[in-house]
Amino acid sequence: YFLPVHGLLQEGKYSVAEELTEKWLKIAPFSQNAICYKIRIMLQKENINSDHLEKMFDKLTDEDTCYEKSYLYMLFAMKTKRYDQAIQFGFQTINFLLNNDTPEWVNQISSYENNKTHGIIIAKIYKYISIIYLKLRKEDEALKYARISRLMGF
Repeated sequence: YFLPVHGLLQEGKYSVAEELTEKWLKIAPFSQNAICYKIRIMLQKENINSDHLEKMFDKLTDEDTCYEKSYLYMLFAMKTKRYDQAIQFGFQTINFLLNNDTPEWVNQISSYENNKTHGIIIAKIYKYISIIYLKLRKEDEALKYARISRLMGF
């Protein structure tokens, strides 16, 4: 019933996706998938409520979400300019993806971000890490991770 949320996000219909996700959470308030979608929707907003997002993240575990929590937290930390945390969570996600089978969310995230493969997600995280290092004015590190991302085809 709630599978359309993914497609709505791809089409940029965030208000409809949010409405459907709210209904989902009323039925299944502890659904890891619903909470992840709620966080994705919240991250799209211009002004984010950090306290509310932190409470949403507290309901997730990396184990139950196969490190999607860390991926989303990396994006959240970037948006809130907590760059050291963003780097840490980015590497946690990369380590999981490098050492485990592709979790289901990789296809969701990758298609959500107009990409298709496990490797592209890893390359995208390296790109984010490069951007963070650039914001921290660590040009050598930024260049290093940008090259890795580029070598991976992103």
